[in-house]
Amino acid sequence: MNENGRAEGVVDTSPEERRKLASASKEFNCKPPGVSVPPPGSASDGAIRRLQKDYAKMMQDPTDGIRALPNEKNILEWHYCLKGSPDTPFAGGYYWGKVIFKENFPWSPPAITMITPNGRKTTIFLENK
Repeated sequence: MNENGRAEGVVDTSPEERRKLASASKEFNCKPPGVSVPPPGSASDGAIRRLQKDYAKMMQDPTDGIRALPNEKNILEWHYCLKGSPDTPFAGGYYWGKVIFKENFPWSPPAITMITPNGRKTTIFLENK
């Protein structure tokens, strides 16, 4: 944690973006089925460094239609929003979810949860091969 009480590596975003993500989180009560969020402060030093680096790269070179932000209190929990691609059935839609990283990321894959438009949760478990 830094002197402001934020998880190391978390860069401030606009209050409006934080408000939208917080509102979506409360509305959908997103808790990935079968996936528990590791407690704040449990991330390995390697995981923190890697997630900080990935977040900095995303902020410097953003991908159109994708926005992801780490939880202010726990860098292992990220929220994302995908914008539906034009000329597809998903055009005009926004799709929200969470990525839960394990304490030893990148050596263990994250779990990705997407909240579908009807409010159902879909969790994808990635495996190391």
